[in-house]
Amino acid sequence: MRAAQERGAAALEYLGTLLLVAGVVTALITTMSLGFFGQGLQDVTTEAICRVVNLGGGGCGAQAPSGDQIVVSFDNTELDAGFDAFVVEGSVQVGSEVTVYNDGTATVTLYVSADVAAQLDAGGDTADISVGVGGEIAYTYTFDSEEEALAFEAAVHDAAVPDVGVGDVLGAADGALGCALDTLNPFNGVCNPITATADYVYDVAVGDLVDVLNDNADANTGQEYTLEVVGGAGVGLNLDGIPGGELVPTGEFSGEAALGGTYDTVSGDLTLYGRIEIEAAAGVPGANAEGAAEVRLEGVFNNGELIEIRVVGAASGAAEVGDLSAFFSVNGVADAVAGESAGIDIDTDKPGLAATAVASLDMTDPSNQQLAQDFLTGQAGITDLLEASTAVVQTFDTNTNGGSFDAVVVDGSLTNTTGEMTNTYVKPPGQTGLLDVTDSVNEQAAGNG
Repeated sequence: MRAAQERGAAALEYLGTLLLVAGVVTALITTMSLGFFGQGLQDVTTEAICRVVNLGGGGCGAQAPSGDQIVVSFDNTELDAGFDAFVVEGSVQVGSEVTVYNDGTATVTLYVSADVAAQLDAGGDTADISVGVGGEIAYTYTFDSEEEALAFEAAVHDAAVPDVGVGDVLGAADGALGCALDTLNPFNGVCNPITATADYVYDVAVGDLVDVLNDNADANTGQEYTLEVVGGAGVGLNLDGIPGGELVPTGEFSGEAALGGTYDTVSGDLTLYGRIEIEAAAGVPGANAEGAAEVRLEGVFNNGELIEIRVVGAASGAAEVGDLSAFFSVNGVADAVAGESAGIDIDTDKPGLAATAVASLDMTDPSNQQLAQDFLTGQAGITDLLEASTAVVQTFDTNTNGGSFDAVVVDGSLTNTTGEMTNTYVKPPGQTGLLDVTDSVNEQAAGNG
């Protein structure tokens, strides 16, 4: 009993270091973001970034530590559909993401997520608060090359959109009729027409997708299930009613905080996390901009033991200038239903930037366990903890295109976002500064290409 209590106390002590690591990484991300985004979206040099993010150790142009797997590009495709009816809102996202690493390997993550929340107006049409729950199922497949990953993703996309024709409809009807006739035959067993039709529809609609996933079962390296509780608030901006307000007709700012957990059935890891996310968007005629930032504090457990403390930070922004979108109205349909407008908004290329930072502390290392305890008892400082951790900071050039639709209470979007790594910095254990390993990562990626 005492041993169990000691293990529980130790776990709580280790989790206490999340606050410290969060502060360090948040400061790092903030410093980097100010230096990165403050100089303009396209006018940032590698040397300037290196000077901003280097915290006093190491130097620019260093070699990447051997064995590190670092992202060089990603490609995300997502279908997002949501509804807002009275005080209830919700959304569902279905997507896939291909991530390519410097060692030549690539992963494909297939995911489905959903959330539902109760929303209360806090300021008429301009402000609201919400409380809800969300969840996600994500399967990760690992391949030896980007080509294999892209081929798998293409096969999934093709299979996920069934090619249903008149013959399929007639086939389903024929199956139901044949089943009913068989039931009347005393020499045949009982057949349920509904079950027979459902089986036929299943084969046509999802049978191909199941076959693709089964054929690649050996590549399935992760099956994660996430559940979280979310609270959020948002405020909108509309200045149409004041002199000069037409120059800034739209804008919104929102933030949310969440507590959740993710369980990976393949590795057996349970990740408990807290996250804070903020989003902002603003537009004037012919131009608009949007941005988001998120910080996650994570504790990773395996068999009840804390094995890693992680802090993940991300920031992104994108902008459109000029006539880059077209709106196709279907007001007649919407007006007939609810007297509201609806339409489809098709966006062209939207360039942007993104930055990510991940810092971690390996809690399976006895020296780090002792360090965490020393810090909590005042025998170790922030520098000691930072020196023991590892970190990877990256920046990406991104591009988003796609379209959105709005029909009465239902809206959604289909988007594709790609990112190419522009800079990579790492901090190995044993030092406090970041090393610019961009050239080394690019060389490794080219060598594996």
